[in-house]
Amino acid sequence: MLSSRSTEADIVTGLRAGADDYLTKPFGIQEFLARVEALTRRSRTFAVPAVLDYGDLKIDLVQRRVRFKNELIDLTPQEFSLL
Repeated sequence: MLSSRSTEADIVTGLRAGADDYLTKPFGIQEFLARVEALTRRSRTFAVPAVLDYGDLKIDLVQRRVRFKNELIDLTPQEFSLL
């Protein structure tokens, strides 16, 4: 969030409203770039799993296949997307 409001209460309100970061004006370009780099690093740490495993239910996100109790479940592309 980018704002001219800079009180602690404003910052807390912005972060609690869902902002990942809060940058108040005026700001320097170096600070802005450092914050963008930090956010980029954080987003790279979350790897999307190739397979979701819920006990008897296995969902292969790469090959778009579903198995339940080791039996292949035939789903249409739309059904898989809904799942």
